[in-house]
Amino acid sequence: MSNNKRIIPIACFALVAVMVAVSYASVPLYEWFCRVTGYGGTINTAIGDNHDGVEISDREVVIRFDANIGEGVDLDFKPEQVSLPLHIGEKALANYVSVNPSEDPFFGMATFNVTPHRASSYVSKIECFCFSQHKLEPGEEALMPVYFYIDPAIEEDEEMNDIHTITFSYTFFETAPWESEMESH
Repeated sequence: MSNNKRIIPIACFALVAVMVAVSYASVPLYEWFCRVTGYGGTINTAIGDNHDGVEISDREVVIRFDANIGEGVDLDFKPEQVSLPLHIGEKALANYVSVNPSEDPFFGMATFNVTPHRASSYVSKIECFCFSQHKLEPGEEALMPVYFYIDPAIEEDEEMNDIHTITFSYTFFETAPWESEMESH
């Protein structure tokens, strides 16, 4: 076999190998991209309570709270408050309430989104019920906290000057029970 005839199968094999590698790397790369840019409403997660030294601004924004449930989910899920005025840099605690009205245990997890999306990179969550799976027994009611602040760096971004309202939207989905780190509320 000549060198030209060997190059084609090797090139095809290399192309397939690269495509497989890219497909495996696409999800973590996309998640990293969303965390860095705030694309798709992805927020920052503050490790521990690293809020010390954050200055509280005179600027105030209104945080709105939205609750949804996935298709076919039998769960009552709503925010305790519809909105909350908050100074930039100020820590806040908001609660959602979940009630399992069914006669079966409910296992689920909430996904979250922030709008406007361009403000999401300035939202820092210290703790959130959306970080873990939850189990609710039949008839059980659970208080689900979100502890957060808006990063003062938002004031240095001229494109954020017109942001006066930020909406936190959570959607609860049913999941299969996890064996480790199950939270029961």
